[in-house]
Amino acid sequence: MSEGKSVVAQIDEQSGEQSKLRAVGALRRTGVDDPEGIVEYLGQFDATRDLAANQESFTNEIKRIRQNVDLSDSERLQAGRSAAEQARQRHEELAVELSRQTTRRAEKLDKTLYHTSDTTTLNQLADLDRNQLDARAEIARGSGNTEMLRAVRSVARTKGFDDVVAKTVGMDPSEDVAGAFLEGQKLRSAGALDAIVSTYQPPPVKAEQLQPSSADIEEHARYVKDSQERSADRIMQGKPGLTDRDFTPRPRRQVGRDKSRPS
Repeated sequence: MSEGKSVVAQIDEQSGEQSKLRAVGALRRTGVDDPEGIVEYLGQFDATRDLAANQESFTNEIKRIRQNVDLSDSERLQAGRSAAEQARQRHEELAVELSRQTTRRAEKLDKTLYHTSDTTTLNQLADLDRNQLDARAEIARGSGNTEMLRAVRSVARTKGFDDVVAKTVGMDPSEDVAGAFLEGQKLRSAGALDAIVSTYQPPPVKAEQLQPSSADIEEHARYVKDSQERSADRIMQGKPGLTDRDFTPRPRRQVGRDKSRPS
């Protein structure tokens, strides 16, 4: 038996709010702004919730293995390996799915922020430098030309002029544009996806961590004893339960058969 910290205890320490705190800490070390908001935002994706559910399912399976005192050491080890492998494979699948979901969302946000059908304006702006693009943005705002403003933002993004991009977002009268910009910042935060995926990764399981504890064995012994006492009481009272009844096969009774007719 292992009386040290079990794998269940390790996972319990990482579950729920503890998992979120670990992800926040990992993001904070990267230097990003608002790590709490980023973790909360990424937690809204279906794949993130499924990652958490996969870890919880793994926890429950390990608990069942530990608490089943009837398993031999080899059966216990095999069950633990099988549970770990299934959880690992599912985790990898969900990590890919989370990447797919966030990529699809990012593409939708980009369309809101940068898409324009005004190719003529885009071509005219393509060779401008930062200051010239900034000047065009001021002209677009003054004239209420949102298409030009979007074109300036698109070119500025291509050239890596993040300050001009942010400025055009502030100039844009559309609330959707501002919302897409803020959401995109959370979505593209460095290390965010890695932190989430790592948070919900099932931990490795050692053979000794699958062994039942003294409490598990004592609880099982109490259950067996109580079950035997309840069964004995039912038999003494003439009210056996299904598990107490004798299911020995008996001759089948023939009902409604005419004795004069051959069988």
